[in-house]
Amino acid sequence: MGLFMSLFCYLSYYTFVIPMFIMLPLPLTLEVFFSSIFGGQTYPKVGQSILITLFIIFLTVTILFFRVFILEIKKTKDFNPNKFLLFLAIQLFVVHPLVFYYDLSNNWEQARDGQFILSIPKTFQTSSLAFLIFGISLDTLNILLKSTAHNSSSER
Repeated sequence: MGLFMSLFCYLSYYTFVIPMFIMLPLPLTLEVFFSSIFGGQTYPKVGQSILITLFIIFLTVTILFFRVFILEIKKTKDFNPNKFLLFLAIQLFVVHPLVFYYDLSNNWEQARDGQFILSIPKTFQTSSLAFLIFGISLDTLNILLKSTAHNSSSER
């Protein structure tokens, strides 16, 4: 599933519309929130706050998902793929903005130009690889957990 999500995101780069739709909800909300706190004069502070918030959301969602995955595999020896799809759907709206703001952090001054939003698709192809990494990580962890459970049950 991670591979398919990566391919979908990678290929959607060419539409320009899908990357914009995916990028806008969470970052726009955070942008409005942090702009009201810091004011419009200090975009680097706003951008850094958005970047940090996205990173915290990313880590929180990832850690919670993998904890649930590990507990469920240990308990039932099986995992509901719909939970992985939900995880990927949530991360879809976090990973792409996170990579975009990380790229933007190299030069916050480019955010002063309203056309910086046109660079969103540029980072979309790079951030698409995260879903492949999620899929490989989940498969590897699944194999390790099942082999550990098999080894411990055969030792009894």
